[in-house]
Amino acid sequence: MRRTRIAVAALSLATLAGAPIQAVARGPARSAWKAAPEGTFKLTRFVLTRRLEHRQPADSVDSAPCDGERVYAFVELFNKGPGQRVVMTWKRDGNRAASYRLAVGRSPSWKTWSYQRSTGFMKGRWTITLHDEAGTLLGQKRLAICQ
Repeated sequence: MRRTRIAVAALSLATLAGAPIQAVARGPARSAWKAAPEGTFKLTRFVLTRRLEHRQPADSVDSAPCDGERVYAFVELFNKGPGQRVVMTWKRDGNRAASYRLAVGRSPSWKTWSYQRSTGFMKGRWTITLHDEAGTLLGQKRLAICQ
């Protein structure tokens, strides 16, 4: 309990002082963070899921029924450089349906996502891609909706 109060107090002071807040890595992520050169930016996880629980994918899917529920494209990125943006693009049968510019802060495990609903209108074969600001492909997943 004491550690929690100290962490909250430090976070509050840093926020009030206008200081940048940096994520602190724990366990194996800590050694990866220390070993990585400054400026390292990479995709560490890309999962299609039907549910997020505590900012984590609850399952992994490659198809979705026509039930109107969300299908999330969840990514985790390692960024030991300045904040930047990634572009997540959803294409149905080769045609772009949606693109999202997602912020990525400095962190050993920055999590972000976008989603589509699995309705009859969304029926088709989907490709979800993730690119960095320079347009470099970081990752890609395929998904079948209502198939």
